[in-house]
Amino acid sequence: MKESPAPRATLSRRGRGAGDSAALARHDRPSPRPLFVTARHVIVDPPTVIERGAVSVTGGKVAAVGPAETLRPARGARRIELGDAILHPGFINAHCHLELSFLKGRMLVRAPFTDWIRELVARRGAASPAMAANGIREGAARLIATGTSTVGDIATTPYAATLLARCGLRAVVYHEVTGFDPARARERFTNLKARLGAAPAAPLMTHGVSPHAVYSVSPELMELAARHAWGRNLPLAIHLAETPEEEEFSRRGVGPFRALLEEMGLYAKGREPGARPALAAARSGALRGALAIHMNHPSRGDLALLAREGAAVALCPNSNAWFGRDAGAHPLPRLLERGVTVALGTDSLASNTDIDLRAEARAVLRAFPRLSPEQVFAMMTVNGARALGLPGGTGTLRPGAPFDAAVTRARVKRGASPLLAIIGSSRPTEWLWVEGRAVRRGGES
Repeated sequence: MKESPAPRATLSRRGRGAGDSAALARHDRPSPRPLFVTARHVIVDPPTVIERGAVSVTGGKVAAVGPAETLRPARGARRIELGDAILHPGFINAHCHLELSFLKGRMLVRAPFTDWIRELVARRGAASPAMAANGIREGAARLIATGTSTVGDIATTPYAATLLARCGLRAVVYHEVTGFDPARARERFTNLKARLGAAPAAPLMTHGVSPHAVYSVSPELMELAARHAWGRNLPLAIHLAETPEEEEFSRRGVGPFRALLEEMGLYAKGREPGARPALAAARSGALRGALAIHMNHPSRGDLALLAREGAAVALCPNSNAWFGRDAGAHPLPRLLERGVTVALGTDSLASNTDIDLRAEARAVLRAFPRLSPEQVFAMMTVNGARALGLPGGTGTLRPGAPFDAAVTRARVKRGASPLLAIIGSSRPTEWLWVEGRAVRRGGES
C-alpha cells in the first residue's frame, strides 16, 4: 500500500462535461421560447440582489439581468410578471438517494448507524420494484415542489436515472459500487462499467461513479473505480468520515463495521485500509476532485488533505439529526476557512423527514448562527454547482448561466434579507425552470 496520496492530476474531475452521447443529446435539443421575467426581488447570486428586477432568457440561458426598466425583452419573448415575489437560482441538492424515497417514515430514528444499515438492507430486499419506482416519482415531485432544479443522486439501480431523464430536472447520477472482498473487485468493477454503459443519455444528465465508503469497498475496487472516473472525466462521490466507527474500522479493522461485515459474510480479514478514511480514499485516487459526502468526523490533517485534493463536501444536517448527531460539531466553519467548497444535501428519506433543501439551510443557520445568509444561500446554489462539477455560472442568474430558476412568493420587509425569506419559506415553489423550460408553472408541476 502506498504511503502517501496519489499525485494530483492537472485537471480536476469536477467541471468536465458528460459523455459524448449526453453532449449530442444536448446539442440536438430544440431551444425553448425566449422569456422576460420580472419580480420585486431578483437574486443574481448570493451577494447580488436587484430590486424590481428582470431576467431576459434566450436559448435557455440568461441573456441579460438588471433593473426591469433598463431591459427589453427579446423578440417573441413570453412575459411573466411575478409581482411581489423573489426570483432566484434553483436549489442544488448535492446529495440524495431518490431510490430510497419509499422508506419515508419506516426507518429507525436515533439508532446506531450499523443497526440502521441492517434495517435498510432488510427493507430494500423486501421491497417490490413498484414500491421503489413510486417512491422515486414522489421524491422527484417533492424536489420540484420545493425549488430544487438540480440533484446529485446516488443510484444502485437504473430506475432513478430513467425517471430523472424524463422529469426535467438537471441531475448528476453517481452509480454506486460496493464490495469489500478484493477477490471480487474485478467482477464488481465490470458490473459498474456495464451499468454506466446502459445508463440513459439525457440532455440534463451527467453520469458518475460512487465507490460507497471505505468500510464497504476494498482498496482494490476503489482504485479501479477512481481510475475509471479519471480516465473518462466522470464525477466521483464517496461517503466519508460519517461516524467515528468508520475510522476505527479503516485504521484497525475493528468495531461495529467489522461485526456488520462478518455478519453479512462480507469481511475479508486483514484487507482494511490501515489508514484514516480520508487518507485511504486519497491513496486509491478517490479523493481528487471528488465529492466527499458528510465529513462529520475528520481526523487530524484531513481538512488540509481535502483542500490539496480539490475535494468538495456535501453536508446533510437533517440526516445527521436523524441519527442524533450534534449539528454544531461539524467542521463546516473550518472547511470554509480552508477554502473547501461545502454544499448542502438532504440525503435520503430513509434518514430524513423531507428532501426540502430550505430545511437543511435552516438547520445550518441554527447550528452556526455566525454564518451569513449569503454563505448559506451559496451552499444551496453555486457551491452545489461547483461540488457537482457543473459548468461555470450554474447556480446563479448571471448572463450566460443556464436559466435554472425558482420563484418564492414572500413579502420582504424594508431592510430585511430576501435570502432569509427564501430559506424561511415552507410554501411550495410557485415556478421552477430548468434551462429555460418550466418544470413547475404557477404552482403546478
